[in-house]
Amino acid sequence: MTLIILTEGIDLSMGALLTLANVVLATLAVKTGMLWPAFLAVLLLCVIFGWMNGLIICRLRIPPFVATLGTLGIAQGAALLVETADGKPLSIPADKILVTVGRKPNTQGWGIENMAVDMDGRFIKVDDQCRTSMRDVWAIGDLVGEPMLAHKASAQGEMVAEIIAGHKRRFNPVAIAAVCFTEPEIVSAGLSPADAARQGLDVVVGQFPFSANGRALSMDGADSGGFVRVVARKSDHRVLGIQAVGQHVSELSAQFVLALEMGALLEDIAGTIHVHPTLSEAFHESALKALGHAIHI
Repeated sequence: MTLIILTEGIDLSMGALLTLANVVLATLAVKTGMLWPAFLAVLLLCVIFGWMNGLIICRLRIPPFVATLGTLGIAQGAALLVETADGKPLSIPADKILVTVGRKPNTQGWGIENMAVDMDGRFIKVDDQCRTSMRDVWAIGDLVGEPMLAHKASAQGEMVAEIIAGHKRRFNPVAIAAVCFTEPEIVSAGLSPADAARQGLDVVVGQFPFSANGRALSMDGADSGGFVRVVARKSDHRVLGIQAVGQHVSELSAQFVLALEMGALLEDIAGTIHVHPTLSEAFHESALKALGHAIHI
């Protein structure tokens, strides 16, 4: 079964209403055969809801009405109909479509408005110990801002518990890895080449494909276009970011973050003997590639 996930920037309450309206219109269109009137009605709803939520419909990478078109496509031809960035139609076979409408901090309905807690936009404002502006009140996780990741919240919770117990701690990680548990998996930690360019950093990039990795080949995981990429500062070769795409690359995320936390240089990674055959060898080879002497490509 193929599951397609569509995401867009409307918050949960507004997106839920829009999704419900789209589903109702799609159902009516399928039953009555009036596809074009339903399409125009959905488009009008998207514009109205987008305006109400401070959005411009044309800025969404996948507009909400695409989900409705996909629903109609599934009802009639088992495919999701989308339009690519260059305006070409694309039909993607699918059995189910999951429409996700984003996340927001859960700051309503439990009394925060009665507390003397400073806010930072939608989030609760905290310092590097997760202290709020109210004495003996801490906040962790999604409430305090990006990244909205479970492992970040767990690390902050552990730190706060130790602070309450009298230990000296502060939350200042060099990087927090983010993982998309898709097929193939996607990992990103630290700066991407685009991030480095926006910060005006002069970097070197080394990228090694899993198609040249023995372990990936043995797992039939070399045909997905996967790779490991290392971004390092050109002046001193300090590693600034690591990205990877491929089967099971989430298992490499701790190694990536450790390299960033320890301030590893490309030479440190290149000089570390990696076990053969493992996916981690692609990390080793990406560092070698950045230094100009990859072995297997």
